Parts: sequence; structure tokens; C-alpha cells
Amino acid sequence: KGMGRGGKLPYQKGAAFERLVREHYEIHGWLAVRQPKSQSPFDVIAVKNTIRHLVQCKLAGKIARKEKDELVKMCHKYKFSPVLAWKDKGEIKLRYLDEKEEEFEL
Repeated sequence: KGMGRGGKLPYQKGAAFERLVREHYEIHGWLAVRQPKSQSPFDVIAVKNTIRHLVQCKLAGKIARKEKDELVKMCHKYKFSPVLAWKDKGEIKLRYLDEKEEEFEL
């Protein structure tokens, strides 16, 4: 049984997904760090060579305009690429949140 709105279940699901995304990056040779219970616009920071991602993890793949804008702004400031991670049929999907918004694989 779920815990109703605002219960621990959505947080636990989200946190588990964030850990999965971090591991997904690590498996592909990236340095990846999860920001638990973050109030910042990103959940995972990932770096490989000169590629730098700030990742927002959303199980359903939907990100609010305000959240997206904050992430993009932070990325511009620190020279990172804004990325959205979500789950589709059990697979982790990644998409850049720039002008093209294209999906990519690590």
C-alpha cells in the first residue's frame, strides 16, 4: 500500500532512481556524484574527460519549466550540459535540455 500524498514512497522511489542514474554513468566510465535530498536544480553531477553534465532525474520524464530554467541557468554559469534522466520500459533514458533536446546514450 502507498503512503498517500507526500509520503516517503515517492522520495524513496526518486532516490533509488537517482542512485541508478549515478551507477549508469559510473558503469560507462564517468565520475558521478549524487546530491541527496538536494534543493538544487540537479540530482547528479557527472564528469568524463571534458564532458560535464548536471542531471535532473525524473522517473516519468517530465520536468517543470521553472526547474528546467534553473538547471539551464546553472549549467550556463558553470559550463555544464543540462540533462534530464528518466525511465522508459525499465531503461534509463537521457536527453539534453538545450535547444535541440536530443536523446543520447553514454
